[in-house]
Amino acid sequence: MSFTRRRRAEAYSDPLLHALVSAAVAQPLGRAAIGASVAAGLLIDLDHPLAARSLALGPNITLARRPPTHSATVAVASGTLVGALTGPRYGWATFAGLLSHILRDAAEGKTPVLWPWAPRERVSPRAFLGATAALAFGSWALSRSG
Repeated sequence: MSFTRRRRAEAYSDPLLHALVSAAVAQPLGRAAIGASVAAGLLIDLDHPLAARSLALGPNITLARRPPTHSATVAVASGTLVGALTGPRYGWATFAGLLSHILRDAAEGKTPVLWPWAPRERVSPRAFLGATAALAFGSWALSRSG
C-alpha cells in the first residue's frame, strides 16, 4: 500500500503529538505524573496492531475505526485503577493522558468515544480544545489540593 509523503509524516508524528498533549494536561502535577500521562497516552495505541493484525504501517493507519479501547470508558476505568494503586495524582494523570488521546483522535472521527453507551465517533476540534483545557485545569486543581 502506497501513502503520500504527507500521510506518512502524519502517521509517524502522531505519537509525538499525543505525547505532547498528554504532557501538557499533566504538567501541573510534576515530572513523574507527566511520565504516567505520556505513557498512558502512548500505550493506548498498542491496540492498533492488535486490531489490524499487523505491525505494518498501512493496516494500522487505515483501520475502519479505532478499537473500543479508544473510549472514555477505558480512560475512566484505567484512571480509577491506577489511582487506587498509586494515588490520585497518577490516577488523574493516567485518565487525562488517555482522554486527551481519545479526544484528539475523535476530532478526526471514527473513534468510539462513548463506547459502549453511545455510538458517537467524532468530537469537534473546539470540544477537543475545551476538554484539553479542562483536563489541564483539573491537574492544576489537584496540584493545589496538597
